[in-house]
This record gives sequence, structure tokens and C-alpha cells, in this order.
Amino acid sequence: MKKDLTIPKITIIGAGKMAYNLVHALARKNIMPLAIINRTLEPAQTLANAHRISGFSNKLEDIPEESNLIIIAVTDDAISSVAQKIFPHVPKGCVLTHTSGVTPIRTLDRFERYGLFYPLASFNQSVLTNFDTIPIITDGNNTGVRQFLSIIAHRLSQYVYHLTDEQRPYLHLAAVFANNFTNALLGAAFQLLETHKIEKKILYPIIEQTYNRALTSDPIKIQTGPAVRGDNHTIEKHLQLLNDLKPDILSSLYITLTQLIIEQKENATKGNNNNDGNYI
Repeated sequence: MKKDLTIPKITIIGAGKMAYNLVHALARKNIMPLAIINRTLEPAQTLANAHRISGFSNKLEDIPEESNLIIIAVTDDAISSVAQKIFPHVPKGCVLTHTSGVTPIRTLDRFERYGLFYPLASFNQSVLTNFDTIPIITDGNNTGVRQFLSIIAHRLSQYVYHLTDEQRPYLHLAAVFANNFTNALLGAAFQLLETHKIEKKILYPIIEQTYNRALTSDPIKIQTGPAVRGDNHTIEKHLQLLNDLKPDILSSLYITLTQLIIEQKENATKGNNNNDGNYI
């Protein structure tokens, strides 16, 4: 018997950062999950109690029979194992999805209906993510599944995209550069200031300026700094300062990123690359 996909009846597998934010986002749109199932009971119970969800368990066999969507919100490495263990307990006709940007949906191809529900954001449990403005990427093994997941995604966000198994890993990779690596670089910058007793808030305006410009212009075309100017004296000075640091990973990173900027400049298409007056 096929499940009625007109009304989402959702079970969440997992109780980590993704599940925490996803449950809050669903509840905010009055889509209350039926149950939260996690390998350890306490996180599932805590998350369920926060929204008066009566269903919580650490047993996969407790998946509600009326579920028409199961979202596996666990780490990428655990998806295949969870899918294998969950197989005997998935209700007939239920759609099974995961939330990974790099794991193919065919990892779930033992199921009749399967797909992807991938919110593209950086999640933690101290600050909730506003799903209204983040992209949600969906996919499914047939048209009906894709439509069903797209409808739910549109309930949460105004930005919904369909990307294939081949496309999504490139999106995830780009997001790692844009978010994780950039965040690590900001962390390194703040540590440099802290070491030399300089308040980190002195960088706030230029950080804000950098991101605002990147969102409205081509970052390669508006690149500034010593690498673009060919200011070797400044580059050597920076490297001398970094030589005193242990480990020396920042020196290697500085050299690599400087070379990246130089190559981007050389390969850039014709455009306005005028940096006159900008000495940062």
C-alpha cells in the first residue's frame, strides 16, 4: 500500500546538530514530526520534549507505522549503516531520505522510495538556523518523490533546488571553501591579533566589507592585497613574521593562497581590475 504523501508524517533518525535544527524548523512551520529516534535515548528525548513530541526512542523498530517520510540526519559515514539497519522497520511506501551533500541517493536504493533532503547551512545547537533563507536541495528516485520533497522544502524555505548526485558533491566542496575554510582563516587571523594583544574587533569592518563585496561582485575581479599588486617586499615581510610561529602551517598556507591569487589574476577574463587607492 502506498503512503499518502499529501500530508508529511515525518520520523527523524538522529538527534545531532542537523536533526536539532531541522526539528525546530519543521515545528516552526507547524509540521510536527511523529518521532525522533537516536541510538542514545537522552538526546532524542530532550529534543522531543522541547516540542512536545510524544514519540522518541533509541530503537529503530519504534518507527511509527503511519510515517510517510523518514529523514536520516546522521553523519555521512553512518548513513549506509543506518539504512541497512532500518530496512526491516520502514513502513510500506514510506519515503526514505538522508541529509548529506556528498552521499549519493543510490545509497538508499534498497528502498522503494528514496531521495535527499539537504539544507545547505552551517548548523550548531547554540544558535538556531533560520530555514526561511537557506537553500534546501532535494532529489528523489522518481517524479512523485521529488515533488513530495520539494513541497515540504518549500514549506521551510523560499530557496529550493534540485541537484543530481553528480552535481551535489561540487556544491558541498564549494561550501567547504566558502564556509569552513574561510572560518578557519578568520580563526587564524583572530589568534594572530590575540597573541599580539590587538582587539579582534578591529577587523570587523573589513570582514564585513569583504563579504558584502563578494556577494555583489566577482571576488576574483575585485581582489586586492600584496599578491595582486606584486608587492614582494610586503609578502616577504609577512612570511618573516609567520616564520616565528609553530607549527609553520600558516606560512605554507600563506604561500599557497598567495599563489592562488596570482594565478586567479593571470587567468581572469578582461574586466575592471582597478585597485588604485586600495592598499590592503
